[in-house]
Amino acid sequence: MARPKGTGKAPEERFITRTIRFPPELWARIERAAPTRRRAEFIRGAIERELRTRSSWEPATSDVPIWERVDELLADLTPEELQALPVDGSEQHDHYIYGTPKRAR
Repeated sequence: MARPKGTGKAPEERFITRTIRFPPELWARIERAAPTRRRAEFIRGAIERELRTRSSWEPATSDVPIWERVDELLADLTPEELQALPVDGSEQHDHYIYGTPKRAR
């Protein structure tokens, strides 16, 4: 929501205040995990970690070749998980992503 005209944040202000609604169970977990005076810092840290995780899905801006990035992603898979991957994933991606019927070859 935009601020009313003339009430913009001054450049020297460090934080923007927003209201976030938490489900009661989640807030109870936050209360147990972080002391009262450290909760804002705790929540900011959790959001920053999540954003870093999500940014790994953004297009690569580094000089690392795509095949090396794929190798990194596959490194944690067990041999059983690798065997379970479809061999026709590139041809039938709509089936595996959206559940559409497989296309005839």
